[in-house]
Amino acid sequence: MRIMKTIDKQNFPQGQEIGKTLDVLERILKAYSAPSFGSISKRDTDVMLFMALQDLGILEKTPSIYDVIQLLHVTRSKARNLIYECSLRRQEEQNLDQELKKLIVKPIFMRDGDKVCIEVDNPLLIDYIRQSLKKLGHITDSSFNAELVKMRPEAFAALYTSLLPEGSINTINARFIALGVQEDRSPQALVIKVIKVIAHAALGKAGESLAGTVCETLGNWFSGVFDHIPDNGADLHGTMYEELNIA
Repeated sequence: MRIMKTIDKQNFPQGQEIGKTLDVLERILKAYSAPSFGSISKRDTDVMLFMALQDLGILEKTPSIYDVIQLLHVTRSKARNLIYECSLRRQEEQNLDQELKKLIVKPIFMRDGDKVCIEVDNPLLIDYIRQSLKKLGHITDSSFNAELVKMRPEAFAALYTSLLPEGSINTINARFIALGVQEDRSPQALVIKVIKVIAHAALGKAGESLAGTVCETLGNWFSGVFDHIPDNGADLHGTMYEELNIA
């Protein structure tokens, strides 16, 4: 029998953290009583209580839709709307760039017209991704699954490199110039080539291993780690760049 998560006394802060619970309760009572007791709408009450669950640590600040469904026993649509409304009201507390960086280094490679996908539970972040890509001259496709943002390799590469620190871009450029990578030596061009090769790669353990190395590399570049890029062409043997035949 499937066990559903529930809210019970074990979820709430204990001991010295009881002050947090009282602070949250005070905030709820003040909001529920303004401008008069019970005048707040059902929708605002739901969002207020949802945010209280987050503040108490019962729900994460960026919960997955599945976690909300399991804990609150609501529909997927209701869970999605609660996350969206709460995200809107917490915008000043959020760093959407940082959230996006955590997701973009774990892309889903599809054989659907060479599409690359990012699975996003935060609907506000999805809006942010779409707007960012629009500014970069690209569009996304969320057909059939609202949480799956699909884009072409060129769009993925543009979005990824737009999040890279300037220092990282300069270092990557210098490394690939030293390697003699053909024509366009920019990080964006490299990411496009990598994504296209992986999208066409045969399925199996070898392909999974290569994809894992690429994802690790994409994550390292954000933090200024370039261990996967050889210092010169003589060191290319055995690297993913040789395997992908792009250097």
